[in-house]
Amino acid sequence: MCILECMNEFKDISSASWSPVVIRKCRRKRCQETRNIIRNVAVWISGHIEPSVYDGTKRPILEWKYARQYTLISEFNRIIHEDTLKEEEKEELLEVPSLQTVRAFLRHFVTICQVKPEIVVCGISLMRRFLATTGWKLRATTWRILLITCIRVAQKVEAHPSLLSTDLSHVYPLFKPNEFVEIENVILKILNYKVLITNEVFSHQYSILSGDRESAEK
Repeated sequence: MCILECMNEFKDISSASWSPVVIRKCRRKRCQETRNIIRNVAVWISGHIEPSVYDGTKRPILEWKYARQYTLISEFNRIIHEDTLKEEEKEELLEVPSLQTVRAFLRHFVTICQVKPEIVVCGISLMRRFLATTGWKLRATTWRILLITCIRVAQKVEAHPSLLSTDLSHVYPLFKPNEFVEIENVILKILNYKVLITNEVFSHQYSILSGDRESAEK
């Protein structure tokens, strides 16, 4: 199943030629696939996040390539200097999150921004491509912004109404609207603008992430 076929499968769900029973079954299938994708993406992210590494000054050690870009993307300085956060909240954001935390964040983001599950699948594929290109590890201070930005890029690639920077800043206020744009440009440049997801890759990822089993760890 290609991306467009998958997104159009339920496009005419309210057609008068469809019986109410068929419509209900399709909606149930769609809802279940969405829940599975959120769960399995959260499982994959949670399984790959590693603790942030600090030196004596409590700043991240930039042992990867693209150190300047990492400094821009990392939430570390934003978290420790954010006056609206309590100390325990700062500590929580700097620690490796639980699966429940990742899942709740993703569910909130998808629900508030009305992100289609197909776009989430494309976004996680772009995140994997980005991590493979940079050699970075997912860290407690990078997974949220990378997830949000890669999904936003996927929306644009698939010609889906994209999230506005102002909307993103409401969902995740640690970043200003112009910073979301800057980080998006960084990701695009590092990927050399190679952001197309082939039907073969999409179909494979969708079949895994929308399944009943938590196979996203693969």
